Amino acid sequence: MYYQISKVIPPNTPKNSPLAVEIEIVEPFIYAIYIFFPPGPCGLAGFRILLGTWQFFPVIEDEWFIGDDLTLLLPVYYWLEHIPETFIIEFYNNDDTYEHLIHIGIVALSSETVSMMFAGGAYGIYHRPT
Repeated sequence: MYYQISKVIPPNTPKNSPLAVEIEIVEPFIYAIYIFFPPGPCGLAGFRILLGTWQFFPVIEDEWFIGDDLTLLLPVYYWLEHIPETFIIEFYNNDDTYEHLIHIGIVALSSETVSMMFAGGAYGIYHRPT
């Protein structure tokens, strides 16, 4: 399943009071994250994805993903501990004049699909650190 969030972040939305959106994932395996920053933010707008209080992405704690005119598809290969699981996507915008748009997609797969795709090897599948 493909979960998509497209969010317009108002000007003056600080990191210490971000715009937050919850998304419930019902498949157990996160396969990839798709990111699209249209032209314009110049690094002034960003996001991060939380799983509870743990920062899921970017993987460096207290960092935010920023971009400008950028499209990425990042492989993740991560098993969720519980299903359904709620991700919190936090957005900020330090621009004092313009709103900015960020598109994020999460590709989640069923156990059956993962078994078929990765039959014969683990291929670097990750679990949450303990």
